[in-house]
Amino acid sequence: MLPEVGAYEADRPGYLAAGTARFGDVWQVVPKIHFLAGLDATRQVLRRTGQEFEVPRGTFALPRQARVEDAAVEAMRIRTLRHSRVGRNAATLARGAAGLADSWPTGAEADALPLLSAASARMATGYHFGPDADEVMFAEEELVELRTGLGHRYVHLPGWVPSPARLRVRRSQHRLAARIRSVVARRAGDVARRAGDDVRRAGDDARRAGAAPFGTPGGDVLDELIRACSASGVNPAVYLPFRLVTAMVAAREMVGPAAGWVLAALAEHPQWAERIAAEAVSVLPDPDDVDAGTLSRLVLADAFVRETLRLYPPNWLLPRTVALPVEIGGYDLLPGERVLVSPYLLHRDLRYFPDAASFDPGRWLDPGDGRRSGQAGGQAGGQGGGQGGGAYLPFGAGPRICPGASLASAELVLVTAFMARRHLIRRHALTPTTWGAYRPSGLRVLCRPRDLGRVAGC
Repeated sequence: MLPEVGAYEADRPGYLAAGTARFGDVWQVVPKIHFLAGLDATRQVLRRTGQEFEVPRGTFALPRQARVEDAAVEAMRIRTLRHSRVGRNAATLARGAAGLADSWPTGAEADALPLLSAASARMATGYHFGPDADEVMFAEEELVELRTGLGHRYVHLPGWVPSPARLRVRRSQHRLAARIRSVVARRAGDVARRAGDDVRRAGDDARRAGAAPFGTPGGDVLDELIRACSASGVNPAVYLPFRLVTAMVAAREMVGPAAGWVLAALAEHPQWAERIAAEAVSVLPDPDDVDAGTLSRLVLADAFVRETLRLYPPNWLLPRTVALPVEIGGYDLLPGERVLVSPYLLHRDLRYFPDAASFDPGRWLDPGDGRRSGQAGGQAGGQGGGQGGGAYLPFGAGPRICPGASLASAELVLVTAFMARRHLIRRHALTPTTWGAYRPSGLRVLCRPRDLGRVAGC
């Protein structure tokens, strides 16, 4: 069955939804490419990634010398992105969100996505690099533009084909990694010099107790990763730069569009924006004082972000390559074939979400007291909560779930709260695009200052 290429390119989610309605949860799109809908098939693919399935090689392949993973360093890298760690360092994210709201143009239309993507990049870079963030701030912009500009004619070529566009992306990736490497090498020298100092050891004890201020030596993610590398005998200047490239690019490519959908939804649902603004007025302290407790009290903002990510997940389509022979949905798949799963379509499936097409943040709140449903699930990126029965996958699932889900969720919740508190938001029509991330292309918004006295009294 060969698809109508024009119809697919015009509306990819619509084409896949129509195929699923016609052929069922597992169907062949073209020879050797299958689409899998439904929770069971999606779970099988995502949970078995690294076994029967693997992630296709993309434009971010690591250099050979950096490909071998060290278990201890990877464990530390995951720990630095966990919900509790993000909450401990929420103030640096709050400063970024507050700065975005304070500097947003008022009284005239603004092109929203560049502003939101830059703010997301600023928050993520500050989180990872602390006092050295300015040295690499926005250095990922060129790489993101080149990746966005990869022509459709290259997407079907094997990953090893050195097309001109791919070579430009690869060179830009290496330039960014070189800038990061210089920061890592200098910081590694600082960490080594401090290692033998008695005062530094005392500071390390305090840091382990949670006392080291974030954004100071000993208090940021980069120091922790360098120490983990040193303890494992791994050269941090080789191991870390390309992995940090990925984190910086993801902030701009994925969190930026997600923030765009949040802003579009605030404009489209002013009653919810009003409620979130009132919550923010009562909950948000000075940005420097925002902590994990503050995040836990932004219940309405969290529910709003959850619902936005349900209907508009930036990572809307997840490809996998078959690594070992496997049977799924009655099809015998062989190594080298491709499968596609879509959180976007799963999130809009009536089998898992009642009234799935409607935007309703209330579905994430307990009906009795209005608080977050299933609070143990963490923030908006978590798979917990009272909806979906495990079908809520805005950041994927399984071994290759996005490790930065908690960081991205905290950024989005804070952007939601600060922007709703500061602004009345209006927008024109936008055009959803699905090349790469699912993004609200052409999003232009008009912001006016919100009357905080009226909000506080409502």
